[in-house]
Amino acid sequence: MIFFFVAAVCGLNIYNWWKLRDAFLQGSPWGSLLLLTVILAFALMPVWMRVLFRGHGNAPDWLEQLAWIWLAWAFWLTTVFLALELWNLVTLSIWNFRAGDSGAPLADLRSFALSPRATVALAAGAVFLATAWGTLEAQYITLKYLTVTSDKLPPGTDDFRILLLADLHVGPALDQHRLRRVIRLATAAKPDLILSAGDLVDGKSAREHDFARQLANLTAPAGKIACLGNHDVYTGVNDARDLHDAAGFKLLENHGAWATDWLWIAGPVDPAFYHHAQTASEQPPLAGALLSTNPARETGKTFAILLKHRPEQEPENQAAFDLQLSGHSHGGQIFPFNILVNWHHSWKAGRLHRLPAGTSLYVSRGTGTWGPPFRLLSPPEMTVITLKRP
Repeated sequence: MIFFFVAAVCGLNIYNWWKLRDAFLQGSPWGSLLLLTVILAFALMPVWMRVLFRGHGNAPDWLEQLAWIWLAWAFWLTTVFLALELWNLVTLSIWNFRAGDSGAPLADLRSFALSPRATVALAAGAVFLATAWGTLEAQYITLKYLTVTSDKLPPGTDDFRILLLADLHVGPALDQHRLRRVIRLATAAKPDLILSAGDLVDGKSAREHDFARQLANLTAPAGKIACLGNHDVYTGVNDARDLHDAAGFKLLENHGAWATDWLWIAGPVDPAFYHHAQTASEQPPLAGALLSTNPARETGKTFAILLKHRPEQEPENQAAFDLQLSGHSHGGQIFPFNILVNWHHSWKAGRLHRLPAGTSLYVSRGTGTWGPPFRLLSPPEMTVITLKRP
């Protein structure tokens, strides 16, 4: 899988190099070679950083961010180049077809196509605009409100407010400004319960511990509960536990907990847990019957929530839970990559899905960013879910 990812990234960068060479360096083989070397060095930064700094997460934060920013730029450049190639193809095809009827000279037809230098200029301008917009969109986290109605709620529980965080990624991509906005919005929402649907943390340096301690200032009457996401696991299971504890979250690892005397929360671990837990203290606990039974069903009309990082549905989930809250996909995070992500995932981010068994599923677009510090046409959110009786 990693081989195909690296091959795809190199392919994007080589294509972009070819377009730049075609525009500016056709008569300069040494210049072309130098440009290719520089571009591939940037493209392979995630690889050589892990060799140079002996593992994931050991490189300086600014270097990690530069690697991800370059990846976003390469992706956007390729996308725009391909779109402009299509423009040239369509333009020349249409005018060549018309030339067959009118006898117009071919020189006149070529003037409607973009030159290599014009193509590069337009692509560079588009990437600049995408970067500026994506940076601002990532900063502009908002509260999204939705209501879940269920007759499973006991009398007197109307308007119970849950604040859902997902994919905050406390790590190199999160800055102090965005963290302050998260805390400010969470305080303004006045939730009864705060939940994190995984990937709360994505680093374990002193800076991440400081951010986690700031998150501890968030409080709710029914407490704060989280499940493990794949990036929590990549951080290191024991480190993720420590950071969740510092942030004041009760971490569910294949078990459940009562948030109130009528609200049961179950939290399975992410599948990455089973591949990355190395030491005896990190070994995954047994899941048991977490997904097929829960105390909420045994005690009458109480409400059960499955807090599961990945937006995947199993039949036993629908039978045992009233609401599933997930994240993971970020809604694709940047256009047009979000088109591929939405095509891949059955359950679209930012929507409340009603499932046949009566269960509801909500997939958050996520609060933070992973990789490139941008969001383009996939705005971040913190979701306020109000539980109501019919």
